Amino acid sequence: MASNTENLGLYKKDPLTDKGNYFDIKTMLNENWNKIDDFAEDVEDTTLTTQTQTADIITLPNVVDGQLRTALQGNTDTTDGLKSVGDTRVRSVGKNLFSGLFEAGSLNTTTGEKTVSSSSVVTKDFIPLTNSDNYTITTLFNTITTAGSLNICFYDKSKSYLGYVSNSSAVNGQPFTFTKLENAVYILFKYYNGSNYQPSYVDWSMVEENKGQTLGVYEPYQESVSYVTLPSGEELKRVPNHTHDEVDTDGKYHKRTAKHVLQSSDVISLVTSPTGYDYVTIPDTKLSGYTSGGTSSINGKMIIEGFPIEYACAVVPTQIPSFASGGGNTYLYVAKGTYTTLAEAQAALAGKEIIYQLATPNEPIDLNVTPVTCYKDGTIRI
Repeated sequence: MASNTENLGLYKKDPLTDKGNYFDIKTMLNENWNKIDDFAEDVEDTTLTTQTQTADIITLPNVVDGQLRTALQGNTDTTDGLKSVGDTRVRSVGKNLFSGLFEAGSLNTTTGEKTVSSSSVVTKDFIPLTNSDNYTITTLFNTITTAGSLNICFYDKSKSYLGYVSNSSAVNGQPFTFTKLENAVYILFKYYNGSNYQPSYVDWSMVEENKGQTLGVYEPYQESVSYVTLPSGEELKRVPNHTHDEVDTDGKYHKRTAKHVLQSSDVISLVTSPTGYDYVTIPDTKLSGYTSGGTSSINGKMIIEGFPIEYACAVVPTQIPSFASGGGNTYLYVAKGTYTTLAEAQAALAGKEIIYQLATPNEPIDLNVTPVTCYKDGTIRI
């Protein structure tokens, strides 16, 4: 009987049981070709999505050379204030992770700092590592065969020094494999070869060990960069019900949330009659484009700085501070006696940030994002 392939769902006839059936061009040819064509388009136009505020590293072991378009989704981190995704650089490099840029100098292996030297060279910029643990460096010295020394210094994501490894016999074309230190995100390395230290004498390749390094063969450095620049003052945000701002793969900015900085006049009342807590009231009308929704359940449409827990309006809060939003108002619950007057509450809450879902998303804005080129066995860093 007929079946479908596992990956693309291509339709297949069984030559034994279906040999007497009519040949259906639409099912047996056209629809299969359309699926193959759609798959080929996806391979050539890879979509990459990030929801983090820090660098993401994506390794592309099986991706052929081609264009890559980036989709960014909003995310809001509440651990230290309200931080969301801002302007983003997408950098694609090939198999070789090192650009080849050197400057005269050395590295202090106690502090990790660059030092002045006229007898060695040091990488000009920090080299970002990938998710791999092991890397191979190959040096090509043209006609120079004298061994040199190589120091590789490791740094964490904040570029604080972690330690180093060394190789005292870096010979022309001989690969040197090293294992990155725990928590290492970047490296710098220094090379010394007596009077033959000039970078013009040297070609370098640095690749992940599992991607292979051919003895005596220079792996050219390839790089492509794209920038996603948001409108001035904008960030990509997300609220608890998973509504988020987004830049899609066509470079269009979809704004579905907004941020409001509380003004003292936004707080219209202080209520002290409940047992165990007090609360203040903020009307929906103070938040442009916001509709709070019902009172019987958590709406998940809002994040409020300093008020990490949301309750349904109909529920008595058991954890303070917290909030509820529904029925046209947002209520901020505080400990009993936190504020003695409305004016005191207004002064204390002014400046707090509220991120909320827009009742009607804004019209998409074209950001004119340029695709980046992805390379076989390459790496994407966001």
